[in-house]
Amino acid sequence: MGGTNPPLSWPNPQAGVKPTGTDRFIAAAEQNPATTAGYFDHYDYWMDMHQSADGNYWGDMLLNNPNVRATPGVWTCVEQMVKLNNPTTSSNGEHAIWLNGVKVSHLGLGFPNGRWSGGIFTQDPTGTPFQGFRWRSDINLNLNWIWLQNYSPYDPAGFTGVMKFAHVVVAKSYIGCLAQ
Repeated sequence: MGGTNPPLSWPNPQAGVKPTGTDRFIAAAEQNPATTAGYFDHYDYWMDMHQSADGNYWGDMLLNNPNVRATPGVWTCVEQMVKLNNPTTSSNGEHAIWLNGVKVSHLGLGFPNGRWSGGIFTQDPTGTPFQGFRWRSDINLNLNWIWLQNYSPYDPAGFTGVMKFAHVVVAKSYIGCLAQ
């Protein structure tokens, strides 16, 4: 999910480009396709994001925990929360992710502790506090889109995968997974 200013009729991620704070931000919860484990992580673009080792601004991964995974072939409840920074001069924005009702990551001003390596933040109690999110510097930049996507650049030629979505809900407060 994310925001664009001015709002568009479609997402415009602009991969590899750092947002200015007036134009766009992205707060994503997705499987990391670069790993064989396919673990879940943040993939966030914001005005104070860190530069990747290759000099670009690919989405920052902010959990970096190979034990946080969805089981292939099994329905998984994926939830996320974004709190925009207010006032726009503050870095008090937040992003949290839940899998199957279990909070697996929550970042905000001063929490959790961790270590940066390029655009990857590895959560670690012995590291330094996370600096928070300054998603925007313009009050007109708000959450205004969701995008259900599948990014699979490492699938072999001819591979056909299936991803299903059900019960997509957008809410202003936590509702939890639906009963099965």
